[in-house]
Amino acid sequence: MRDGSNSDTIHRMGARVDILVAEMRANPVDVRFEDAVRVATHYFGKPRRRSGSHIVWKMPWPLDPRVNLQPGDDGRAKAYQVRQLLDAIDRLSQQPSAARRERAEADVRSPKPPTKSAPAASKPAGKKRKR
Repeated sequence: MRDGSNSDTIHRMGARVDILVAEMRANPVDVRFEDAVRVATHYFGKPRRRSGSHIVWKMPWPLDPRVNLQPGDDGRAKAYQVRQLLDAIDRLSQQPSAARRERAEADVRSPKPPTKSAPAASKPAGKKRKR
């Protein structure tokens, strides 16, 4: 017989991100760290940095709200960081076209097209130096 934690884990593995976000809004204190990381990655792409236990995502805007997650001692995400994640998701949904465009530009990182440069000036004909 399986205990409740195993079936809960199996259920959450298949959970859609919008269901996770609804659960996070209902109870930001009781959010599994892995679920918070899954939601942040869905909305903001791959993390830009992993430093120790911290995982940081690049935002398509300057300053707050930022998304920075770290697990608590019990394997849950810290409640204040879950609230910051939800604030960032709300901000992203308020300006979807600009945020999506910036995110796409950051993900693609396409090389700049070559610029036309002036031809190199030719050296005037003169005497060659002896070495």
